[in-house]
Amino acid sequence: GENITWSTKAEAVAAFKGLLLAKDVGPTAKWNEVVRLCSSDARWEACATMGERKQALAEYQTKRANEIREERRRESARAKDAFSNLLTEVLPTVRDFRPHAQPAPRFGDVRDALSKDDRFYAVEDESTREE
Repeated sequence: GENITWSTKAEAVAAFKGLLLAKDVGPTAKWNEVVRLCSSDARWEACATMGERKQALAEYQTKRANEIREERRRESARAKDAFSNLLTEVLPTVRDFRPHAQPAPRFGDVRDALSKDDRFYAVEDESTREE
């Protein structure tokens, strides 16, 4: 392969982590899998030793796991917002629905009216919907 040199160790480690990202190495990928996916790329040589590669992989995977967790949290928040907007729009159209009505309308009745909208399914968990 081509011989690339990096001016600093930080740059070399960044290049190696860039390779991991480019190959979509997941936060739980095993070392053997990473070797198989990445070792033929010139950036693999950015880290001089296996120890450096493993260290960079561990750092990358920790960061990636946090990014994925944050992404999921944002997705969940977006879904809940969309669901909340759905409630605001649809509930007034549900027969006999009044906020704080006694007895409260059954979730099943309300669910029928809501379940025709894709935002209803944005929130995956039925118990979260019922809240």
